[in-house]
Amino acid sequence: IGCLLVWQAPHIITMLSALKQNGYDISEFNQVLEFVADFIASFYVKVGDYYLLDKPLIPAQECYLCDVVESPLFETEYLRFGLVEAKKLLNKTKPLWEDIIAKAITPKIEEGIYQADITNLRHYEDYANDHPSVLMAYSFFKSERMKKDLVLNTMNKVLNSFDLYSMWGWDFPILAM
Repeated sequence: IGCLLVWQAPHIITMLSALKQNGYDISEFNQVLEFVADFIASFYVKVGDYYLLDKPLIPAQECYLCDVVESPLFETEYLRFGLVEAKKLLNKTKPLWEDIIAKAITPKIEEGIYQADITNLRHYEDYANDHPSVLMAYSFFKSERMKKDLVLNTMNKVLNSFDLYSMWGWDFPILAM
């Protein structure tokens, strides 16, 4: 499934951003930053007025099949964040990056709870195991599009519906953050 896990694409941008914030000169990586940002932008598909992450892909919550999930919340937000950070680090932008940043579909909310993707999958019933990636756009990094009160509602839903024994590794720091 490794080639379908798109959520790792912004990692190098996040790492270079942290280095720059700590005083390092990262200019030698400008070409890498631009290439990665273009690569990230290539995952988005324009549908009407919005940009979506379309199939096939597997979200960080790996229990999904690659042809089921559309615009998973964490991936949509983290890839968008990668474009925002690349733009800042490079001090330049491209029309496609700007369009995606402005028009990436917003996280889906139902009954005050963030949904894992934009489909009508029964996330908290049928997929309530594995990594709680629905919380990662607020814990792994802080998406400015995530609302704290809705994140808290979502956290409670995860704690009350997920099989906590199926979690492992980085799931627990994600919950703690």
